[in-house]
Amino acid sequence: MFRAIRQLALLFALAASSLSCFGDGDGALPQAPSGFHLVYSATFHMGEPDIWDPPGGRRVELTRPLIMAHGELGLGEYLPLLNEAWRAGELSVEDGWIWDDLSGANLLHLDACDELRHDLPADSFALAPGASSFDPLRHVSWFGAALYCDWRNRAEDLPESYFRSAHDWECGPLGNPYDAVGWRLPTEAEWECAARAPDQRVYPWGDLSPDCSLANGLDEEGGSPCEAGPLPAGSHSPVGDSYYGFAHLAGNLREWCQDWYGEWENFEPLVDPWDIGVEIEHERSARGGSWWGPYGHLRAWNRDREIPEVADDRTGFRIVRRWP
Repeated sequence: MFRAIRQLALLFALAASSLSCFGDGDGALPQAPSGFHLVYSATFHMGEPDIWDPPGGRRVELTRPLIMAHGELGLGEYLPLLNEAWRAGELSVEDGWIWDDLSGANLLHLDACDELRHDLPADSFALAPGASSFDPLRHVSWFGAALYCDWRNRAEDLPESYFRSAHDWECGPLGNPYDAVGWRLPTEAEWECAARAPDQRVYPWGDLSPDCSLANGLDEEGGSPCEAGPLPAGSHSPVGDSYYGFAHLAGNLREWCQDWYGEWENFEPLVDPWDIGVEIEHERSARGGSWWGPYGHLRAWNRDREIPEVADDRTGFRIVRRWP
């Protein structure tokens, strides 16, 4: 409905992001690049208040500053690196999917993705008619999200973050994502810190109940969504942004996280955690709700999970890396 206006808002939001990067106050940390925001090393309580024992959630400490993308990855960021991998002979298109030839993993459900098409005469991928480079990428599997990170690492001469082996792609040296130097997916702890810190807010924007001016979601189960699909990053900026300046950490698209999903076993303090709790070995974590998710799913501690091969119209991702 307001798509044209929101496209203009996106341009202003991205321009402002280069001016609103967070430093550490004494110049010790370099500013985040345009389109990214800095999250300091931090201690916060992770999980739903008044449910976990002790009250307030589990105490989590993140010891490494990081930068994370302002919003979900857009088509304009994805297409050039997708085409580069295609020209390098690393991908296949079969049965309506884009596949990684090295691992055999499914990356993107091309037949379901109305925003992208395979241009046969040009033998390349392109935006479909009506799609915008600002539109967030969806119909991407967890594998597709992780592999994009390494495509970007290669383009920026950074070490690869993922060891692609069958179903379980380890991230970082010895499987520790916090030791990865390049781009990767955020851990659940990093994602929740970006959404809640520093004041343990209920939603990324604060404690106000959601409405369509703050987030793109459903007002109730079975109700009507604010928009019939995801919006470009920045469409609810700045009113829907988190303290650190991130857009759409609630609603719009559910976002893949690094972790295997697991139920918490105990509530002891944790430092730089990943794969929290008892592992459910076939599901990856996802956060943030979506344009088709009820407002109750938009709380910053709400957790979701999905098998990594799934690629639907409600799930995308954003990227993160340690900084500097």
